[in-house]
Amino acid sequence: MNWRVKGGIQKVLGHIPFGERLHYELQKRVGGQHRCALGRPAHRPLMHVRVRPVSPDPERLTALAAPPDRWTWWEDRLRRCHARLAGAGP
Repeated sequence: MNWRVKGGIQKVLGHIPFGERLHYELQKRVGGQHRCALGRPAHRPLMHVRVRPVSPDPERLTALAAPPDRWTWWEDRLRRCHARLAGAGP
């Protein structure tokens, strides 16, 4: 596999839930530990990230919340997108 393609896949897998597991399965079934032309590994192993519960601070969430007019803008935009995807809009 082209090392650029492989690197792109690994980068995407590093940002999705269970990407590390999927990366492992792909390596085991398809990839192996191939080396690129420079003699270095064509990939960097994904970092291990521990998943733990998060309790956000309600005051901080309120401080970061979008203003009401922005909420309205997004709701309208999502309605237009849904209509267009459903074939009902321009």
